Amino acid sequence: MSRVAILVVAGGVLLALVMGSGPVNSPRANSPESAPRAPAIAAIKQPKAPTDPKPTKKVNCRRAKCVALTFDDGPVSQTTEVLSALRQRGARATFFVLGNEAVHNAKLLRRMVREGNVVGNHSWDHAMFTRLSSAAIRREVQRTQRVITAATGTTNNPVRVPYGENDARIRGAVTRSVHAPTVLWSVDPLDWKYRNSATVWRNVMRAVRPGAIVLLHDIHPTTRAAVPRIIRSLQARGYVLVTVPELFNGHLKAGRTYFRR
Repeated sequence: MSRVAILVVAGGVLLALVMGSGPVNSPRANSPESAPRAPAIAAIKQPKAPTDPKPTKKVNCRRAKCVALTFDDGPVSQTTEVLSALRQRGARATFFVLGNEAVHNAKLLRRMVREGNVVGNHSWDHAMFTRLSSAAIRREVQRTQRVITAATGTTNNPVRVPYGENDARIRGAVTRSVHAPTVLWSVDPLDWKYRNSATVWRNVMRAVRPGAIVLLHDIHPTTRAAVPRIIRSLQARGYVLVTVPELFNGHLKAGRTYFRR
């Protein structure tokens, strides 16, 4: 028997009143839950207006024992594993993304920001800036910044120069292109070299200190597998895992390079 749907509006919500006694043509039609019932009113949800992310709890890293985890070279689809591990433990991080990956993963960038993380600029395609002209460096950074801004609405995101190259010409080109600070690191577990989760975890834990900036790469499965253990272990030692801007209490200056707090 056919069914008749009557649409009504109640309290600003569109409702469907479904009438009839015939079976519903669905995969669950023969399950116990599909036994005939009285006519039901099912809410047809209307698209919700975008909402701002919930504010994250502020941390004073002058007093707290803070560490900034940072992830380079993504995002890739599996970056969701890292984001979920961070969210489950109430931790935040900074993701230095490549423009040629970010352009295909705008939803991931929006999730990063929504969950309190920071998106950083890691150039378009990981070129060696010492081999590029200043104009080419500016194009690499600006192109990536446009992708980040289009996806998240954020601007002047911190920059991590590929390979950690850091000289006056490169810093000047970055500053002129996006007027942002450059951020390097103080702890490098060499996760790109040691494709072993236990080794990555051990190298982080041996070198970490309050105020450290930890370099990781979310493109490697072994690194992603190590992240939950790294987070748990750091928190067990009393560390608060924050973004790079939080590590410096928001006082990052364009033209300067930061290695640790």
